[in-house]
Amino acid sequence: MKGLVVVALSALAVSACRAPLPPPVQPFTRTPDAPFRAEAPAPVEASARDTRSSVSEHRLANGFTLLVVEQPGVDLVTLAYVNRIAREDEPGRQAALATITASSLLEGTIVSKDEILTNVRIGGLRPFAFATRSGTYVGVTVPERGTRTAVRTLAKIVRRPAFDAPAVHRVRNHFIQDLELEFLGDPIVQARTASDRARFGPVHPWGRSRDDIANSSFGISSDVVATYHAQVYRPEESALVLVGAVTATVALPWVERAFGDWARGEGDPGALGDSPTSAEPSAPAAQLVHREGDLGTIYLAIPTAAFGEDDMNAVVLLNHVLGGSLVSRTQVSLRHELGLTYGAPSAYEARPHAGQLVLTTQMEIEGVPAAIAALMRQLDRLKTERVSPDELEAARAAYRRSLELSTRVDAITFVGRAFCARRDAAWIEAQASKSEEVTAQDVEAAAKKYFAVAPTFIVVGDADAIQDELSQIVAVKRVEPRGRGGAYIVITAP
Repeated sequence: MKGLVVVALSALAVSACRAPLPPPVQPFTRTPDAPFRAEAPAPVEASARDTRSSVSEHRLANGFTLLVVEQPGVDLVTLAYVNRIAREDEPGRQAALATITASSLLEGTIVSKDEILTNVRIGGLRPFAFATRSGTYVGVTVPERGTRTAVRTLAKIVRRPAFDAPAVHRVRNHFIQDLELEFLGDPIVQARTASDRARFGPVHPWGRSRDDIANSSFGISSDVVATYHAQVYRPEESALVLVGAVTATVALPWVERAFGDWARGEGDPGALGDSPTSAEPSAPAAQLVHREGDLGTIYLAIPTAAFGEDDMNAVVLLNHVLGGSLVSRTQVSLRHELGLTYGAPSAYEARPHAGQLVLTTQMEIEGVPAAIAALMRQLDRLKTERVSPDELEAARAAYRRSLELSTRVDAITFVGRAFCARRDAAWIEAQASKSEEVTAQDVEAAAKKYFAVAPTFIVVGDADAIQDELSQIVAVKRVEPRGRGGAYIVITAP
């Protein structure tokens, strides 16, 4: 009898775990605190301290750049070394070379002729190091009193790496393992891989499959990493971004001592990739990547202005209206009106040469066709209907907050991207006022310009469950994953 009770309770637990989530709250309420807002108190006086952080720039004789974002009253300082030519997925280079080099920097630093420091820590913390398609970042956050030591240690990490063969081998193998696990475990990663491959083709590095990246990475040795480091880690292409309770006056002598004797690079660092050519479909389409299960993932990437281009601010506001907040159009349509998902957010991604708006959402696989139809309607609306004053002001307010650089993440991200795009501190400071000048007509013009290309949706999920219905909405190309890392074979095509 006791065994039967245990079995019954186990079955009940399993049933409870599999119970469907409740639908989103309907009807949609724009402000849950509406009663409070109806009788809101008078606004308090602005704080005596300006919330917007100032940015200053200083150039050393060897071309090294110091960018300081002063945040008085914050007892921490974040330091980030930024290299704008150590970029991931560059044509002519082995896949993942920038990433493996960045990670290997933390595995060993030459302190003296006979001493190598491993497992480097700054202020007791392990630094972060990663490479993106815009550049490489290496940094750490420390208490204010530890800033001077952190500058000196970070310079040694970047300038004097040991690149011990076993350490580089270990970093490379961990990268390849993580690459496969990430791809197999996350359908969004699978969708992003398929999207880049569909847009740029398998030849360009941005269109590489995970299998291609892994196979190329096997050839990366400590000698290859050391050669790459000597080519692209040079002061004239590097910057140190300091964010927090530090001033340029105090920090500049430290930076001079740590980086000032770094000799400029010699020779050509290697040709950097030009803007990749992306496919432009003539009609809306969907690439259906088969994956077993009840979950459907939708991924849409729309090419837009690159970071630093003239209409970048209009694109950022366009993104906010599209899906950049909980009250934006795709969120309201898919979550509150149709009840298909708990979120349909979009984001502006800065890449060299060309940015993109990326929208991702997940739901039960049966809801995918209706969701894609709704997303297409929202894209068309932005091309034909001018955004409302409320939408525009909400978008401006959100962008305004990020441009205040009041958080370490905002500051490092925006200032680092600006440096990688070869924009200076004056340009950074000007963006706050320029964003306020963007009009509803500018947002509409950006939508017409960038949404003119027919969208290609990437759908990851049970293809058999939705292929027929989805074909009634868009042209469908069904593909099957081949191998374990994002190579695909076409099964059906229109």
